[in-house]
Amino acid sequence: MKESINLEWAAKFQTQNTTTSTQNNTQNVEWIGSKDFKTMIKFKLLPANSKENRKPGGAVITGTHWNLGPQQDQRFLCPEHTFPEKGAICPVCQLKRDLLHQGFTEEELTRPGKFGPMPLFDATITSSVKVVVIDTDLKHDWDQSHISVLQMKGDYLIKWIVQQYMSPETEDFLDWNLGATIKFSRENEKSKWNRVILPTSVEFNRWNPSSEIKEKIKAENEEFTLSELWKFPTDDQFLKIKQVCDDTRNALINTKEMQAKTVDTLTQSVTVPF
Repeated sequence: MKESINLEWAAKFQTQNTTTSTQNNTQNVEWIGSKDFKTMIKFKLLPANSKENRKPGGAVITGTHWNLGPQQDQRFLCPEHTFPEKGAICPVCQLKRDLLHQGFTEEELTRPGKFGPMPLFDATITSSVKVVVIDTDLKHDWDQSHISVLQMKGDYLIKWIVQQYMSPETEDFLDWNLGATIKFSRENEKSKWNRVILPTSVEFNRWNPSSEIKEKIKAENEEFTLSELWKFPTDDQFLKIKQVCDDTRNALINTKEMQAKTVDTLTQSVTVPF
């Protein structure tokens, strides 16, 4: 039986609705401290270290509010999406709830974007997991492998990992000794990713570095706790973003009231002939 995953967390994660874009399957694979992989990558997903509560790869879901303020140059790490266990209210999420309650529509709370309308206040959801990867031309030399972070937009990445791990037909790809690897590939940057757990019966599929490198990776994994990359907002950050939200709320309400007065004036000035 597979025991390298937090079953309670996995069950809750599969049922929660973190984001409406869970099928956003065409994003590039992005890395911290490494290069981007746009059409193919093979990696070993790391088991959780002693601080990561048996979440595969130390799995982290984050939400970030971008393009805030009059210059659209501010961002805020959403506490509701990133630190739900703390029960903190996000000022940006609360602003949107308030505006919708006051009669604003979703369409009024969007702005034009490069690929279509963009919600003003929705958090961008990102999945992150720790992996071991080779990013040199030595494709199968796992002695050249190192720890990196795989990030993709939405929560589909982690949902897929959980679904695959919970399947009785899938090998335990978190087991150090089996060394099972995962491959993501696609035809081009606009295609959807094909994801597969590579069978360990084929030798070059396995993560099989020397014992020295394996122990080094294990030690680095224990030292690197993924969730520590994201810090809960400070009191000053909360105060600053609350002020931004208050200013934004007032500006939107004033604009809507002015537009309503303009419509009333135009309506009153129309003369209907009889």
